[in-house]
Amino acid sequence: METNRLVRTILVCTILPFASDTLGDDLFKPDWRGKPGSTYQKWLFDTDSNPAAPNVVENEYGSPSATILLGPVGGEWLYQMDGFGTPTGYWDLRPGCSMVMDINNRPITLAYKEIWVQVLYYEGLIPAPFVTVPGAELVGSQKILIETIEGPFTEAWYLTLTKWRIEPNPKREQIIISVDPDWGALVDQVVVDTICGPEPQFTADFNHDSKVNLVDFAMLIQHWKQNAPSVNLAPPGVIDLADISVFASHWLEGL
Repeated sequence: METNRLVRTILVCTILPFASDTLGDDLFKPDWRGKPGSTYQKWLFDTDSNPAAPNVVENEYGSPSATILLGPVGGEWLYQMDGFGTPTGYWDLRPGCSMVMDINNRPITLAYKEIWVQVLYYEGLIPAPFVTVPGAELVGSQKILIETIEGPFTEAWYLTLTKWRIEPNPKREQIIISVDPDWGALVDQVVVDTICGPEPQFTADFNHDSKVNLVDFAMLIQHWKQNAPSVNLAPPGVIDLADISVFASHWLEGL
């Protein structure tokens, strides 16, 4: 294991600086992103903050965070290698390290939750990281090559999407990124999308009880003059009289 760590250190210091700055971004966008009941958070890791707040977030249920758990041999945030430019802003997760995303979600018990996790990482002589979502079932995955690194070895940056499903929907979830026990991993970016389902039978049925009544109206008014995707019924997105007008057109549906 000590030999592996020594070789790994040499690889990080000599091969990675040749990666280009055209690394992939948010390439797998679910068509339900931005719809009521969904959340979206994107970590670029452009600073060494730990826990790290997402660079982009659309989550009205709480503040998501990413905590880097350092193992017995530590870990390191790297901005760039001197004289080589890119890549920038990634975590060198050494053996024993892991990354945990905590995400608050819709506080209503529904049938299920869909979770999409995108991870941008380096793979070659240093293996790919592993994604797990406790309590969830893996229902699909995709992997695409982002950029090949020129050199004597097969080295590249990849983006992997894993799709998960939890039944029933919890109020919060964790996404865990773990690493190879001998080599660790290099993680540049993480994007997490979630949505609760099923969608309500009626447009203004915010609490999914199959009727539009005072409970739903109270949920709408609670977000007055706020940007609240879960109860938004009309543009521009801020809850105002336009939303009240649409809500009134659905009043007492299901009753």
